[in-house]
Amino acid sequence: MNQREMAFLRRRYHNDRIDPAMLTPIHQQPVLRPETFVPERLFPLPKVREGLAPAADAAVETFHEDELLERVWSHLDLYLERLRPFGAVFTLDFSARMDWPKDYVRQNAFRSKLFGQIVQRNGMHAIPVLIWARRDTFHPCFDGIPERSVVAVSTQSVLRRGMPISAFREGFLEAVRFLEPSTILFYGTVPALDFDVRNIVQFETWSSARRRGCVQQDLFLGKEAV
Repeated sequence: MNQREMAFLRRRYHNDRIDPAMLTPIHQQPVLRPETFVPERLFPLPKVREGLAPAADAAVETFHEDELLERVWSHLDLYLERLRPFGAVFTLDFSARMDWPKDYVRQNAFRSKLFGQIVQRNGMHAIPVLIWARRDTFHPCFDGIPERSVVAVSTQSVLRRGMPISAFREGFLEAVRFLEPSTILFYGTVPALDFDVRNIVQFETWSSARRRGCVQQDLFLGKEAV
């Protein structure tokens, strides 16, 4: 393998940043520290740039197309500095489609959690985004996310990727049972659920706020009543 190929693999997988001691024993997923930070506002990842004013009460949401997430993944050090003004950042919401092989879904869950692990190592808060596809991906995808932590999820991204709402409910219920999250940051409409979840904090999506003409000039979104 030549140097160019090795450099590509480092950018693609960040193998040099993986700590084997910080992987789960069964599914070999990166382990995150529990987070207690609950943001008052969200800021969109596409608008993250140099020179932003500190926003310690805000988190950067990452529910966007894979093209943008891959750009962040390929330029981690650059984005780590751009993310420092914020109180927290969501882990990267890489795609997990129902028709994909299980190993591909696991790989994207791995990358999302490794991003969070790197963020935490750099002294920032990383809120885990819940990623899953078919039932056989539940435990590998949730493995490494700490119990009783703040987590984030969105119906917008999973439904855009072709997941039926019934499959979303099933995976979401399993995540709640498996992780017992302290708070669930819900980006978008909370679907009707067959079980009671009281610890949800809801945020309107950017597309919805734009349609209503309610996007603030400073680009932040506040909490909504659930």
